Amino acid sequence: IIDQNHVVEIIATNLGIGAQQLVSGVRLIDDLEIEPEEIVQLAVLLEEKFGLGILDQELESMETVGDIYAMLEYD
Repeated sequence: IIDQNHVVEIIATNLGIGAQQLVSGVRLIDDLEIEPEEIVQLAVLLEEKFGLGILDQELESMETVGDIYAMLEYD
């Protein structure tokens, strides 16, 4: 099981945003104004941290913080 607090810490640190902004329904691009390239970099980091392989389809569907949790839990 992936610890959501740990995921939030990784995302917040990597993207330079406050952890309090990273609630499940927050949209990465629309709400947090994260660039698509940053999402790719984040995916690579999460793959390394959790020993996962993130498929291109999964990457394209990562629209919210909740999507990231779901993807990590599913893999």
